[in-house]
Amino acid sequence: MLDMIGDRLKELRLEHNLGQPEFGAIAGTTKQYVWRLENGLNKKPNPEYIQRWASHFQVRMEWITSGKLPKEASAAASSAGSEESQPQRPDFDIMAGTVVVLRKYLQEVGDPPDFVEDPIMLEAAYEVVIEFGKPVTGANVIDLTKILEERVRRAKDGEDQVRGTGKKAGGKKR
Repeated sequence: MLDMIGDRLKELRLEHNLGQPEFGAIAGTTKQYVWRLENGLNKKPNPEYIQRWASHFQVRMEWITSGKLPKEASAAASSAGSEESQPQRPDFDIMAGTVVVLRKYLQEVGDPPDFVEDPIMLEAAYEVVIEFGKPVTGANVIDLTKILEERVRRAKDGEDQVRGTGKKAGGKKR
């Protein structure tokens, strides 16, 4: 069993006889980013890239991120008894919880309320909710806000750029 996301991505890349530049291009990223993933230097890749690789190679995102089988997207659909052509409905409880946590965080740190629409901030809050807070309640929203605050603090460099995205908080390109 492969232990890391990077191991599974490398397996996928080698299965299809692709170099790192070609593999990165599928998701719209660089060979350096792929190298960092494969070498365990970036354990939390951008979910958008994971989605692009999963869609392109027709494997499940869950297999890439956690190693849970089945690997193939079609096998997961047939084992769940659902039609492959029907899109999965978003989990609105997770989305609502994400907004609650992000609003609380922005209130605590005094950032402008329009940051709640910032895709980078939403992604960070979404990951916290998925990992720690399903469902988000009044009892855990403060703890989730602290986790989000720590992640944002660690992720920013001296210019408020979230590392690896080339974007500043607020959606502005550097």
